[in-house]
Amino acid sequence: MLKDGFQSNQVVCDIGGGARPWISPEEKQRLNLKVVGVDISEEELRAAPAGAYDKIIATDICEFIGDASFDVVTCQALLEHVPDTKRALRAIASALKPNGLAYVFIPCRNALFAQINRLIPQDAKRRMLFFLWPYAAEGHDGFHAYYDGCSPSTVEAVAKGLGLEAKDKQAFWAAATFISSFPPIFCGGCIS
Repeated sequence: MLKDGFQSNQVVCDIGGGARPWISPEEKQRLNLKVVGVDISEEELRAAPAGAYDKIIATDICEFIGDASFDVVTCQALLEHVPDTKRALRAIASALKPNGLAYVFIPCRNALFAQINRLIPQDAKRRMLFFLWPYAAEGHDGFHAYYDGCSPSTVEAVAKGLGLEAKDKQAFWAAATFISSFPPIFCGGCIS
């Protein structure tokens, strides 16, 4: 997703990538990127493929304060899991150099799967997830989802207040796990 937007020799901050970094070690090497992994779990960061990160920082993104040293910040499917999206977006903005780019993917709180996710108790969701997808029990899935402010208009307004500008945006209304669980619903759905 948007990997063609990276340029050689950039310094990248991968926020929330943990064991699954946005950029593969091969792509990192090909473009001579320096990648810093930021995640709440040091264990997740250390489980990333060898060579994925040049440096790791284990911290809560809502508490992170960047030093405006990154050309690019990536954040994929993390912000729905933080209790304060505004603080997390502030952290992303603080990490960017002037004219830097942030690639942020946030599932929308208004999507059907997100509404269902917010209704089901966390323990029940984890049991269901691990039953349907046993690989998820490896520890990389099943995080609590808050969806605090996770709508396109809210995220864009907060970003604008932080001096960020949305250059390109796309709305997604489905999650891979949801689609694979309920293909008849998805096949007749509203995805275009």
